[in-house]
Amino acid sequence: MLKGLERVGGWFLRADKGLRMIPGEIKDTGHQVECDILVVRPGAKSHKLDATFKVEAGKITSINLSPAKG
Repeated sequence: MLKGLERVGGWFLRADKGLRMIPGEIKDTGHQVECDILVVRPGAKSHKLDATFKVEAGKITSINLSPAKG
């Protein structure tokens, strides 16, 4: 379904100690992947991000994160 999904998940898992960025709904638009992300860190309020990943040949070539709308 999603090229590079394993790499996207791996990127999240290698974040700062205790930080988890959990992908939610995923939309593959062909040349890029859009998803909702829940950010969880121990002792801090969780928040949501909108993310766009450009994936070429199974590798992430760019990432854009912004606060979720709504």
